[in-house]
Amino acid sequence: MTADRASGSAIVVGMSGSTGLAVVRALGQEGVTCHAVHYDAHAPAMATRLASTHAAPDWRSDPGGLIECLVELSGRLGFDGGADGSSGARGGAAGGRDAAGPAASLFVCHDAALGAVWAAAGRLRAAGLRPAFSAVRPLAELLDKRTQLEAAARAGVAAPWTRWGPAAELEAAAAECPYPAILKPAFSHLGVKALGAKALRCADAGELRAALARTGEIELLLQEYVPGADDQLYTAGLFVCAEGHVAFTGRKLKQHPPGLGIARLAETVDEPGLVPGGVALLAELGYEGISQVEYKRDARDGSFRLMEANFRPWTWMGLATACGTNLPLAAHRWALGDEEWCEAEGGAHAARSARRRTAAGHPGQSHRQHSAPRPRRWVWLVPEAAYTVRDLRHGVRPRLAQWRGLRAEAFFSRGDPAPLRRTLTAALEPRLRRCTAAARRLRRVVRAALMPAAVVANAAVLWVEWRRAGRRSVAGVAPALGLPGPGAVLVLAPHPDDETLMCGATLAALRRRGDPVRVICLTSGAATSVRRYTTVPAPGASAPASAPSSSRAPSAAPVIGIGDVRAAELHAACAVLGVDAVDLWGFTDGGLPGE
Repeated sequence: MTADRASGSAIVVGMSGSTGLAVVRALGQEGVTCHAVHYDAHAPAMATRLASTHAAPDWRSDPGGLIECLVELSGRLGFDGGADGSSGARGGAAGGRDAAGPAASLFVCHDAALGAVWAAAGRLRAAGLRPAFSAVRPLAELLDKRTQLEAAARAGVAAPWTRWGPAAELEAAAAECPYPAILKPAFSHLGVKALGAKALRCADAGELRAALARTGEIELLLQEYVPGADDQLYTAGLFVCAEGHVAFTGRKLKQHPPGLGIARLAETVDEPGLVPGGVALLAELGYEGISQVEYKRDARDGSFRLMEANFRPWTWMGLATACGTNLPLAAHRWALGDEEWCEAEGGAHAARSARRRTAAGHPGQSHRQHSAPRPRRWVWLVPEAAYTVRDLRHGVRPRLAQWRGLRAEAFFSRGDPAPLRRTLTAALEPRLRRCTAAARRLRRVVRAALMPAAVVANAAVLWVEWRRAGRRSVAGVAPALGLPGPGAVLVLAPHPDDETLMCGATLAALRRRGDPVRVICLTSGAATSVRRYTTVPAPGASAPASAPSSSRAPSAAPVIGIGDVRAAELHAACAVLGVDAVDLWGFTDGGLPGE
């Protein structure tokens, strides 16, 4: 049996954020073969190296397509439902023990996918997939805040003052409601669609009535606002089943956005009193699996009040794994029917954590509370860094001090850095594009602003140069040419045509004035390199239209060299300029001595 098959396999659905990535990393570090499924192959978490990635239909609009995809994936990977295929609605350990063939645990980390998987649990088990949760109630009933509050009352868990019903009924309760109050849907997953946010905070009855007028006909929940900042939101992270439970306690320090958002900075806390209430609540609801039971500490009396229960892994669960409480591994082993799920729950991390608990006087139990000896923290780097830069006016040291004790980041791991790299790219690329476009616009604006100044500056330079050349007037006054005084002029030219190119106009002007001019050319220019010919036919002889440099004219045709041609051109040019005498001394081109 291979190591992968010994540790089993897991399929994780929903990799849009850090939740699915936390599950993959918790299982992958213990040798579980992971398969990540998401509708967006470019999501940052899909860059993990700890899982094989698989694209799925967008279950937000096609939940049935997700089930078909999972069944097809299970068959492709060789999983088999065996005798468990008709075991009924409940999953978990009992279903896994009777399985005849290899199976995989199934984790769902996205709210929209949870309902589809919950409804098709029987079909998925028949295909060899074991959901890492089970419940006697439908998901819609569990998500109903009224069901949770009624179960909390039976379990003895304190909760805020609450009323629920349609908008018309809640409007009648506006007078007795303690303010400020929170208005949210009875079903938590409908919050953004119905209200435009997860919840609305109402300061008085007027704001409450205005909010109720915008909500439509959905079932709403009106709840007393428990005073306290974001750092008073505590979590009991639980894996519960009939055989026992595993627990982790922590709290949010900051949320994104502040007030009503998701954690961007969290830490471990030693609050074992949160666990019994959470376990009792989940038992009343008939739920087995991973859950987050969230409380808020009341600033008025220090008591904990129930906020809500979430029936799936949560955003910052990676902190629990980093501190030795591997909830996904416990759920994975339980789903596959491993009766020793609690002993194997934390791997090497759990062993260290168990030694710390024994030293502190907490003997190991199946329902154990894992706590770090001092607070350890988890951060979601991208939003937290943005808030840190924005709040630098309050000082750098206080902001960075809050990052002490970091044990986990939402997307980063030393052994799996690609998700954070993709997250930073996705966050920075739009900003870089905007900066580049702004730089181009600024360059165009600056260029347009400087153009008139450049025109004026160029005109001034031309004017100065014009004046320096002797042009004292723009009214057409003929300028002085700056010729030397009358007399004979001698021109020494190194090669033929230098006398024309360098001072041809001056020689012509001197001759028009009547000065005698004599040109002496020191060489014949015979060393000149000609592109196509090294010889030229003599006057009156015809030459081929094209000939390579190595070709020679017929022996009968008289041939002259390039030096002779340039000498002829010298005499012709000087004749046009009116030069009196031309002498060609004929020194070797390039062979004149240095002195």
